[in-house]
Amino acid sequence: MLVLAIVAYALFSRTMRYFEVSEKAAMTLTVLAVEQGVRVRFAMAAMKQSPAPSDRWQETNPFEFARAVPPNYLGELGAGTDLRELKPGNWFYDRDRHEIAYLPRLASRFRSEPDAAIPIIRFRVEKRGATSTLPSLVQVGSYLWEPEYATF
Repeated sequence: MLVLAIVAYALFSRTMRYFEVSEKAAMTLTVLAVEQGVRVRFAMAAMKQSPAPSDRWQETNPFEFARAVPPNYLGELGAGTDLRELKPGNWFYDRDRHEIAYLPRLASRFRSEPDAAIPIIRFRVEKRGATSTLPSLVQVGSYLWEPEYATF
């Protein structure tokens, strides 16, 4: 019975780490898709194949602007939203901060600022440097999320 319990724990532990690695990969791919969508929209406007982005593009929801809305998108949320009540594993747009944010579901190896009440990863659309013509999705704040393929 003890051997069976140890084997079950090892399988469960390994499986949860694989799920966490895949969640982080999915989050990263979503960020890349949104950034690519934003850049394509700006490039097309520069080639005059689409209307120019408004001057207030930094205040526009990047998901809608890039036309890259993930299936786990909760929508636009405002100041009155209690983030602790939101379901982890979802994206949202923070209207007040003009940022997209992700709430990790499996965050056993996630570390962020000490004053953060819940695990959250935020990104903002910005142009890097004075010579940059295309914006990028820039991480806001710092975090460390290192799910690993560790052995038992």
